[in-house]
Amino acid sequence: MRYVWILLLVLVGGFRADNAFGSVNDDISEAIEQKFARIGPHPVGMEQYSVEDEQLKSFTVCFPAEIAQSNRLWPVVVYCNGTGMPVMRVLGLLEHLASWGFIAIGSEETMSGSGRGAIAALKFLLQQNELEKSIFYRKIAIDRIGIAGHSQGGAGAFNAVSRYPEGNSFKALFAVSPINQKLAASGIMRCAYDPTLLKLPVMLTASSALTGWDADSLLPGICGLRSMQNTADLIRQNSPVIVVIARLAGVDKNHANALTASLPYMTAWFACHLQGDQAAGKFFLGDNPEIERNLRWKNVAIKKP
Repeated sequence: MRYVWILLLVLVGGFRADNAFGSVNDDISEAIEQKFARIGPHPVGMEQYSVEDEQLKSFTVCFPAEIAQSNRLWPVVVYCNGTGMPVMRVLGLLEHLASWGFIAIGSEETMSGSGRGAIAALKFLLQQNELEKSIFYRKIAIDRIGIAGHSQGGAGAFNAVSRYPEGNSFKALFAVSPINQKLAASGIMRCAYDPTLLKLPVMLTASSALTGWDADSLLPGICGLRSMQNTADLIRQNSPVIVVIARLAGVDKNHANALTASLPYMTAWFACHLQGDQAAGKFFLGDNPEIERNLRWKNVAIKKP
């Protein structure tokens, strides 16, 4: 069964923030982050598809509303959920990406670490691209697909890229507070990943609260600074790709709202890598990247090819 909505978003202010997702209400002063914190220029449509899968339940797809009448191809972002957080609880993220010209897809999966759900979502969209009655018929830029994930979904993004043949379709990855390797390999999560298998541009963000899941002092924690640095080093061990890590400077930010706070740069990251927007990429590229002087962020490390 398919459900269809068209969502008209106001093209000013912060992004839509329903379904417990929150909003970017920080004092953002740097130009690129400020730009991508706003709603993009595209009104947003949404479709939901039920699937015969007990874990996934359904796919939710947000997209630029003019897609049916357009004669262009649109890039894709596949989203991997955090533990216990089906995508309808972070719908604002998909809507925001769609307003900036992406087809964004997620599922109701609550344990996404294996990457299976992300690959299923990718396959579904590629099938829709070949289905004449689909709104996505020949509208998908199959060579411009990215993947994002939060917490356990970070591991899901890593595994989707590295453990499945279809993972070669992904051209850029953005993970917010990805669970560390030890936790991912534990009997609780069972989603071990190998960063040395990643061969695409990767950005990792997290919070830096004094306590909580991203704190360096909490053991085993989820995503402390040392974990992020180790992951970045392992990615670079076998592949000379660009890897960026950064943590939110404000100690009031925690593991959960790091996702909301990271969305502007997530959007800019994909705009650069999937839309060819070099101006967006200046937040991490060049001799004076914006994120290095941005007071909202600290522990910034940019490892270039």
